[in-house]
Amino acid sequence: MKKVVRCIIMLSTLLLITNQVRAAWEMDIKLYPQQKIFKVKVIRWDEDDPAKNILFGCRTSGMGCMLGIYGIRDGAYFYDDNFPMPDRVSDMRTMGELARVFREQGYLNKEIRRSAWYPYIDYCFYIGYYVITGPSTASMVPVPGGVSECPKTEILPTFCSITEPYIELNHGSLSGDSVNGNTVSKPIHVTCNNDFNLAIKSKNSQGQLSLGGGLKSQLKVNGTDLGQGYSDVVGPSGKTFTLSSTLSGYTGATGDFQGSSVIILGLP
Repeated sequence: MKKVVRCIIMLSTLLLITNQVRAAWEMDIKLYPQQKIFKVKVIRWDEDDPAKNILFGCRTSGMGCMLGIYGIRDGAYFYDDNFPMPDRVSDMRTMGELARVFREQGYLNKEIRRSAWYPYIDYCFYIGYYVITGPSTASMVPVPGGVSECPKTEILPTFCSITEPYIELNHGSLSGDSVNGNTVSKPIHVTCNNDFNLAIKSKNSQGQLSLGGGLKSQLKVNGTDLGQGYSDVVGPSGKTFTLSSTLSGYTGATGDFQGSSVIILGLP
């Protein structure tokens, strides 16, 4: 008997970049290209974190009990003493205790502004603290436990847009011997108010989508893994990109197979 498989993949489009991973602390970072500024704030810090307090003994360390916003761009770092902490944190044992004082000081969700320089890429922001780097020198370094190695940046206002609210990649009905390797594609149209270097990628940074029953779809944009993302400069005239799905892992089951993913626009 001829086996028939129907595969439909729905791709929704979003402009927001969000992190769903739980971590000790998390920042919200927004870029306003027209104003050439970043707006950065700490939006969450786990008050139950049992890790060792990075400011333990800070009162007598010679560096003071200070936290700030630490940033890196193209290998160069910069930082500001944004969050002076009371001396009592010097005696606290855990990061959770430090996080509680940070909130009590009014620093949680406090917005910090930093200048942004074109092309606005390769910026990473963290909570920072001081460590001794020499006989009479100290430098700020990132606080461990962030949500990612480089917290994602959201572009505001809606600087770029995707024309299609969703894209359907329909493989249609396939015979069993033609499933693996079957590829379909569709165009996606992106425009920006001004020339802007952006990345098109999947929200969960995964290019492979499970359709059930072991069947998988490898999603790509312009031939590049959608999880890795494809970068290009897009302006007011817009550009067209190609989204594709290639099937693999078929083992002989019949029926309807579906999956969905979310596409985002963000910084490379």
